[in-house]
Amino acid sequence: MSPDRVVTTSAGSWADAAYEEDEHARLRSDMKPRLLFLRYNYETDAPRFLVSHSDEHVRCLSQHFNVVIVSHDCDYAEVCDMFEPEVTLFEVGLQVRRAARLRLSNIHSNPSIPKIGLLNADPWGATRSLALSDFDYLNLEAIFCIGLTTAVHLQDVGRAMFYWPNFIDPDVFHDYRQEKIVPFALTGANNPSYPWRQAVFKRIAAAFPCIVVPHLGYSQDRSIFQMPTGATYAKLINTAWMAPSCGSVAGELVRKHLEIPACRTALVTEDTPAIRAAGFRDMENCIFADEENVVSKAADILSHPDDFMRLIDAGHALVHSRHTMRNRTQIFEWFQLRQRVRSNQRIVQTSAFSSLSLVPESDTELPVSIGSSARHLMEMSDGYAALRAGQTHDARNHFLRALGYFDTLAEAKLGLAICSLLDGRPFDGMYQTAHLIKDTLARHEDVDPDPAEWAQLIVCYLCLGKLRAALQRATQYENLQHPDLDHVRQVLLGTEFPISSGVGSGAIGGRSSLHKPLADDIVGWQVYLSRVLVACGQSKLGDRILSGRLGFARLVARLDKVFIRGELLALGRLLGSHRVYLPGSGRLRGLDNPLLLQTMFGRIHQTLAWLMPSLPLRSRS
Repeated sequence: MSPDRVVTTSAGSWADAAYEEDEHARLRSDMKPRLLFLRYNYETDAPRFLVSHSDEHVRCLSQHFNVVIVSHDCDYAEVCDMFEPEVTLFEVGLQVRRAARLRLSNIHSNPSIPKIGLLNADPWGATRSLALSDFDYLNLEAIFCIGLTTAVHLQDVGRAMFYWPNFIDPDVFHDYRQEKIVPFALTGANNPSYPWRQAVFKRIAAAFPCIVVPHLGYSQDRSIFQMPTGATYAKLINTAWMAPSCGSVAGELVRKHLEIPACRTALVTEDTPAIRAAGFRDMENCIFADEENVVSKAADILSHPDDFMRLIDAGHALVHSRHTMRNRTQIFEWFQLRQRVRSNQRIVQTSAFSSLSLVPESDTELPVSIGSSARHLMEMSDGYAALRAGQTHDARNHFLRALGYFDTLAEAKLGLAICSLLDGRPFDGMYQTAHLIKDTLARHEDVDPDPAEWAQLIVCYLCLGKLRAALQRATQYENLQHPDLDHVRQVLLGTEFPISSGVGSGAIGGRSSLHKPLADDIVGWQVYLSRVLVACGQSKLGDRILSGRLGFARLVARLDKVFIRGELLALGRLLGSHRVYLPGSGRLRGLDNPLLLQTMFGRIHQTLAWLMPSLPLRSRS
């Protein structure tokens, strides 16, 4: 694909409107449909291999679309007027710290242009809640995921979800006919999230000569030592007979699974549903192994060169026939099908790697889901089962083990907060819950919190005996919906208090949650609320809440809400049609921040420590 098929705009070129008319005319006359790709702004010191992954996405899209990349804050209506796209693709959920999420104004303009999302993230990543919010506020029609285990990590995305799995660029990853100089090449991240790699790499390195390339992380580029990327990386793999890879504890299909056999090197990997879905078979086109048998299986295949070459050739053929960018046509297929779908039809994907098709709306076929018996998911499931049984000690251990694999799992962190409340430690519960929300609203600059986490924050206020603060929180983010949030609002505000009308026209806000409900119905949820209030010494407040004796408190909350609603409606009229989809706009500021006192105390203590070096710094573990 020639470079002139892609147009990239920068903030500088946008500011001085330096887009050339002849280029615009050439794009308009091209037969390919125009796709506007609103991509994160990758900083110059972002790791090169991560930027190259995004560039691969662009090259793949360019096979079927004229791609216009916008990677800076902008007015969506103005962008659409300039480039006249036929479909808009938003990159969402990106986990790269050296990449900035775009600030977009007039995001709900041009509703006739279909909007879809590319979930360019690990299915278990820290940005899952952010992605769910983006799905809603960007009003996306469909989501395309690169991760095959997304469905088990995001169980309710609220819209159609399809797979656009990882692939290789055959111009980069192929047989370079390098001399095979070692049995193994060991590359890739090797941390607690990859227990298979940790165990297998250790056994291989002790038994065979290896090329070892350390992984330098995902935060920023290193000027002293650059990890090999592109053709250099492919040639390195090509010099080894075998290379191991796994998809973390989640059992995901990652690029390395495809890059290794594409370079005519034997893939050694873990047997998972995702790997089998991609077409890999043990001793046919790859080697399934674990720490107990990896050395013996590798030694055996090396001693049978004819069988070994057949295995290598089969793996090479599998990837180059099924997993190159030429095979990833799903986004273009969706665009074509969307143009001719009827009201009684819907678009489906029958398997993670299949093409898309139209079926009757009445078709009961379930969405594609790659099963996973991943340890972190099992630990979290066992943790919540222990919570329901009142076994907080066991529940806490399960949640901590889950966080040992992925330290960003919000479900496990919320479970620990609930454990704290059930153990009668409301300050710890508040601290843990508020930090979850702080991550969402500040670190990831979301426009609203996860609704289940917001419900838990309200419960924490009740467990601290702060009824008015709980009532105030219950009237905030009124568009958010989740059974736990609905239940706490029902017991606090009553059915006579309307909270679902939305603020201003164009408000959406019905974003999904990462968390399952704590109870099946209001009765079960009241049992949970009673348990935590009694545990935290608030049994009298619990009796008052559950008996509905909150008349005056509700009246005060109603007056507060009328005042706040009036301010917001006036702001909406002032902004008119120029609403901004602004990362960080939902941040809790000033007295609205439940961590304010802790933050102020920390800053005062740091100042005193600077003035008096002998003063020990305090920290909260």
